[in-house]
Amino acid sequence: MTKKQISVFSMLRRVSDLIKKNITLLNVFPIFTELFGKYESNLTQIGSLIEQQEKDITGLATQKEVKRANATKLILNLSSRVVAYAKLTGNEVLAKEAYYSETDLNRLADDVFVKACRVI
Repeated sequence: MTKKQISVFSMLRRVSDLIKKNITLLNVFPIFTELFGKYESNLTQIGSLIEQQEKDITGLATQKEVKRANATKLILNLSSRVVAYAKLTGNEVLAKEAYYSETDLNRLADDVFVKACRVI
């Protein structure tokens, strides 16, 4: 959340507290109870959304890095085997298509990395 959003939410909670202190005076209005109930409900929903936004999602990025590193190891192993086979059989086209260095694989974007894995 931005600082402005945090300030607005704090103000809305303070307004709610003020209304609760003076609830007997405001209950005179016919529709007030219904509107204040909706107001409280909305504040509760905003509070739960704030909690969801504040959750740490760096675990997903770390998990992705680990999976990509494991895939890179496997692909490098497979690539070296395919290149060796291609050179033994004299198939230079296959050798060029299947050769990837670790640096090459690490520089690839995610979608291109998947395509390179499929090529190998």
